[in-house]
Amino acid sequence: AMALLALARFLVARVPLHRWCWMLGQSLESATLLLGPALVAAGTARRIGAATERGAYRLGGEVKCLPKAICAHWMLRRRGYRSVLVLAALPSDTRSPADELHAWAETDLGVVIGESRLPYRPVSRFGRPEGVTRG
Repeated sequence: AMALLALARFLVARVPLHRWCWMLGQSLESATLLLGPALVAAGTARRIGAATERGAYRLGGEVKCLPKAICAHWMLRRRGYRSVLVLAALPSDTRSPADELHAWAETDLGVVIGESRLPYRPVSRFGRPEGVTRG
């Protein structure tokens, strides 16, 4: 998890998204929404989220939601889960500079990392809809 987090942090900070977004999978239409940040995943998927959080803690410094979500998304896909990386924003009437953007990774079993109670609206989704669902 730490190596993938370090790679994700580097990409987010130093490389324009259009150069590496292929690593996230296809850009998905809104109709392919799996769950959104309402149900928290359990089992192996949730353990991947926990490993990502531990890796972020061990890396030190602030690791934002996007590199964490990317790391978990990559780890899920590598294990054969149908994962979606969601990039979202708060509606304009509820925005504040500190929390207007957010990212999370989810499977059809729920949110793996990045759950939030705020009403974020997805802007982009990346993944492979043909992946396997696991429990």
